[in-house]
Amino acid sequence: MQKRRKHWSKWEIGDEYWPDDFLVSLSWDTPFLSEQDSNIRVDECYLAIFAHEYMHYFHNVSTVSGFKSILLTQKLVTAFTQTLMVNKDGTSVGSTALDEASTAVEFVGRERTFLDGQLGPAGTCTETDDDFDVEILSSNVEVEEREVDFGEGQPTKWPKVTATVEYTVNGRVASEQFVVGSVVIEESVVFALERLIAQQLQIPLFECPTFPYKYLDHLVEQELKINSLAVVAALGTLALLSPHPGAELAELFESYKTKAAFQSKLEPLEVIDLLVEERSEQFEKAVEVIRADLKDLVTIREGREFTKGALCFLQETVSRNLEARLEDPIFDVRRLASGLTKQNLSNFHIENPCDLLQARSGDERTFMRDLLTSFFPNGNKVTTYLRTLQAQQVYVKAHVERGWDAFKTSEQAEAPCPYLTCCHLNKRRDSFDTCSTKPWEHFERNGQNCWYGVGVAETLGESSLRSHTEE
Repeated sequence: MQKRRKHWSKWEIGDEYWPDDFLVSLSWDTPFLSEQDSNIRVDECYLAIFAHEYMHYFHNVSTVSGFKSILLTQKLVTAFTQTLMVNKDGTSVGSTALDEASTAVEFVGRERTFLDGQLGPAGTCTETDDDFDVEILSSNVEVEEREVDFGEGQPTKWPKVTATVEYTVNGRVASEQFVVGSVVIEESVVFALERLIAQQLQIPLFECPTFPYKYLDHLVEQELKINSLAVVAALGTLALLSPHPGAELAELFESYKTKAAFQSKLEPLEVIDLLVEERSEQFEKAVEVIRADLKDLVTIREGREFTKGALCFLQETVSRNLEARLEDPIFDVRRLASGLTKQNLSNFHIENPCDLLQARSGDERTFMRDLLTSFFPNGNKVTTYLRTLQAQQVYVKAHVERGWDAFKTSEQAEAPCPYLTCCHLNKRRDSFDTCSTKPWEHFERNGQNCWYGVGVAETLGESSLRSHTEE
């Protein structure tokens, strides 16, 4: 079975995973799409991997934890704007002299860290082949109730969930702790769905490291004595519908065991239906909070056409998907877990379109090396809106200090444009070094801008669009 690497590190800050991107990316060694004679071809051998990556985007626009990630990044954008007001040319002076901005990024970083948790024990996430050989012997999960200050005037209840894991790697036994949050849960869910899809469509399965991809597999087998990818995906998805996914996961396991003991004749998914019913009121309250937050996000971006347009689209999309989850919180798992066809798999990205960036082999300096396509209808302006929002997020994240205590200056910061390898503008052809390190330097106040430049403009509170398809 072919191995594939972890894929979340493209837009990381330190060890932070950013699950709020709006661009599905496939690496060069996953050639799902290829181009021949100007026609795009699909290699269905990689369909399950594509589905894995796409489901991350779908979780962004259909779960509570996914939306929280978007919301936190937008809070970061608001704080970062303060650091641009000195030069007003798209470059940041950092936040060391701006107490309010420093405090804001620290609070956002704290909340983001608590939401995400960790990928797994440090000794299992080494980016080497050893990660594939990790075998979990046992995992003990503890929930610590606590109150945390996120700068909102009063402490917020946020349980800390710590897993103590005993495991073997290369014949060596080790025991370590890690914090359970949305990242390890979501990765376990989408890898379970990837395997379900591969099995049903009879296409190749690619192996992934134990952490974070198989942690829920182990918990379901250890705690519930069940070997079921559908149960892994269902329980994990329910946890992601909570503002505190780690703590919710622990409660779901305890509740499942209690209900299964009294309803021994029920099938596992029937027991999960009881959990769904039990949590319906709790989920409805979470959805109401999200609706209010969505409205506030759109209002905050008033006057900024492209980021507001993107957020209006997200408001509509998230609201629609959460309404569907109110009807059936695990409707996506049910659709993918049984009776799957290639057509109803494709219905997901038709109903919830996004962009797809297919990397191709070769030097990243190669002009237009990679393939960017979209599941939106041709001419749909939402693609421009979302690409602007994606670029804006990368721009802001490039300026966050590793320790989450401040924004860097633009002189210190470096990060590539997310469209570096697919852009066909002359500016990209002639200025690779700038586009690959400090693309904000291309911003033109009185000129026309690419997607990245518009993202900079709208972070400043200005707007100037240049069509990406013209020179």
